[in-house]
Amino acid sequence: MYLYLQHGKKLSSISGIHLKDFHTPAVEQIEIDLTVEPAIWFKTLIINSVLIECDVRNVYWREKCTHGESETEFDTESTRVVPRMTRAVYDEGDCEDFELFDSVVKLLNKVESKSLSEEQRAQEILRILHLYVLPEIVLKLQDVALLQDALENVEHSIGIISEDIQRKDRGICLTENSLKTQRDKLFSLDNFESEKYLITCNDNFLREVLVDVERDIESMNYELESRQAEVERIRDAVTDEGKENLQKIRNVRDEIFISVQKYQSVRETIKNVTVRENRSKRRSKVTPNVFHEIYLELKGRLLKEKKIVKNCCDQKLKIASVREAIMQVRDELLQRGESYGFQTSREGPGTSTDVLETSDEKPSKWQTVEDKVKSTLFDGSSGPALAFKSFCDSVTTKITAFMKENEFFLNSRDPDETCIKGKGEDDDEFVNISYLDSIAIQHSQTIDNRISSGYRPFTNAIKEDILKHIEEQSKWLMTTMDIDTYMEKGKLLNVELPHKVWICYEVQLYGQIMNPLAQLYRESYSDVANKLYEFLLKKSLLELGIDEPWLNEECIESQPDRFESNRGACAVAKKGASLKSGLSITLGRMTLDELYQSAKNDCQDIPSFIDCPLDDERNSDVFYDQEESESNPSSLFENGLEKRSDINENDRASLYAKVSGEQPTINEVLQPAGKELEHCIETAAVVEKLKCMTRAYRLVNRKVTKLKSRKRPSSIESMVCCDEILSASIVLLTLLRKENFIQLYSHLNLLIDLMPSFLTGSVHDCSLTNFYSSFQYLFDKMVSVNRVSR
Repeated sequence: MYLYLQHGKKLSSISGIHLKDFHTPAVEQIEIDLTVEPAIWFKTLIINSVLIECDVRNVYWREKCTHGESETEFDTESTRVVPRMTRAVYDEGDCEDFELFDSVVKLLNKVESKSLSEEQRAQEILRILHLYVLPEIVLKLQDVALLQDALENVEHSIGIISEDIQRKDRGICLTENSLKTQRDKLFSLDNFESEKYLITCNDNFLREVLVDVERDIESMNYELESRQAEVERIRDAVTDEGKENLQKIRNVRDEIFISVQKYQSVRETIKNVTVRENRSKRRSKVTPNVFHEIYLELKGRLLKEKKIVKNCCDQKLKIASVREAIMQVRDELLQRGESYGFQTSREGPGTSTDVLETSDEKPSKWQTVEDKVKSTLFDGSSGPALAFKSFCDSVTTKITAFMKENEFFLNSRDPDETCIKGKGEDDDEFVNISYLDSIAIQHSQTIDNRISSGYRPFTNAIKEDILKHIEEQSKWLMTTMDIDTYMEKGKLLNVELPHKVWICYEVQLYGQIMNPLAQLYRESYSDVANKLYEFLLKKSLLELGIDEPWLNEECIESQPDRFESNRGACAVAKKGASLKSGLSITLGRMTLDELYQSAKNDCQDIPSFIDCPLDDERNSDVFYDQEESESNPSSLFENGLEKRSDINENDRASLYAKVSGEQPTINEVLQPAGKELEHCIETAAVVEKLKCMTRAYRLVNRKVTKLKSRKRPSSIESMVCCDEILSASIVLLTLLRKENFIQLYSHLNLLIDLMPSFLTGSVHDCSLTNFYSSFQYLFDKMVSVNRVSR
């Protein structure tokens, strides 16, 4: 693998980076100088080159060529490297890891000043790749073929080393049997039960014999127990054949017992000579013995062979971890389409492919800011660790007590009324009004007024406590770190260090308190979110004001003549028919038989409803549960319209069903973004939730751009504006399952409250604003409709 480091006009090229023998990271012939987990290095088996571009704060990479294509190194005289790198690690504005680029700049400066040896340069390159680059590279479905090739090579290597281990193990067994035979002869010829004889023997020989004798005694005791159990079993047998064999088994048992006694006597005698504390200081002259020398020589060779086999087993274990990493990634790619290559553990620094006992024992230089924060927090005696545990327990206890108290209070009141307590009201008085009336009153106020008023003071207090705690802990953790490595001339090399510490600490904190915290926010916002969801079930997208042309023309292929046969349809039906099947009010009120009959009018080869069931893929997407996927037929009147525009949750699933041969439905187009929103709900840390929301926002942006560009090749016409992204985001929200819809709204408010202040104005802030605006639009629409209906 090639590595390119670029900073300003400096462009350095490093070649020969590889996973030596599939288990040891190396640069050319220089191996890594400490024990690290090799699993993540499987990526070097499929990567041709990596570019770290410090000026734009990004990492680019290119996969290896397929069979038949030659691998070429880039010309370092040219600075146009990025265009030839096919894939970027970070999206714009996503990279927050300043450590990587600071390390690269330092390395380039030292290389330029020739203050590093080749060994030191290679070790620093391996460190940068291991800590910062390889874990961040995301593999896609297109990499499965390369992974399969790498997997075959790794398995071939495992086969070779397994055969080598077996061959060496057979040699070890033969040597051990030879030594056992020699011991038996020595014990029978020489008087090893006499201290007078043993004091004439070499001490090294006696110690080696003692080790072997103790192992022999242990082995014989196991065999003795087995024979005794066999004797007891045969003794209780009633058959004559069993009784005839009893004496033979007893004789074997007795012989083993006699051998055990003899070996025990030899063991105690050798101990008296070699390890007895109060033995006589006077020793006889050591008499040379050729048999003893041969025994020691064989024992030395045996220990060397065992050490070689152990090293081979360790290497096989490392290679196996690389194989498991490849297989894990391959399976994840086939299931989800992308993978980072390993899964981190929330309860510590380990990963799912860790196999080495010393994997966590890293020198200070090999510890990232995240590692240092973790090590401090997992040291139970440190001040930050004690404060961390105390705060987690305190927050969990407070939220649990508040939830129980609030549940008791709600159970004691009229369930048809909602207790609303405004900020400016008397603390001792409660105003009971219907929920919809409260929405009508508060619709123009901030999102803070949509929270159930009984929760507002407590939620605000918890929010302030958390933010204050993270700020204090971050400053405290900064004092425990070796700041000198991040400073130059008394100043921090990078002002983002405190932000990095904040993010690393909040990952650990929210891993402990997110479950009760998310439940608190869910209870706070579930009522209003549920009302909004029920409102959306009764409205089509047209009634919500979503009538973007690119939705009409691109999401689902239209058949213009499909609706002409509905002569009885009124003007509203014709207006609805202008939208595609997935968005049309009219089609939403048809039965499934009528939907397929309508399609059959234009395409005679489409089978009937009975012969052409709906695509099962929609039953497993992120928008609808399986129990929601079965659609009940709507009752139609003579003009093809229902008396009211209700579209229940089951009917909504059929609204977006894909008919065979048509373009992808809006459901399928936006499903990847829906999965990211689902991940946003599932992950714990606030920053990770924001990243999921940003990925969802970008996916929506890309899908809208792609849809618009299909029939509008002009770059100007295909440009996407904020309103169009907002419309697509609104459509995405209407496709979510009820539980995900409610959870997303509560987590959105959680992010608004707990997003770090230094992320204000970032791409994550933009994404958060987009989805909040989508909810705001829907709330405003609901209030407007409710006002008109009253």
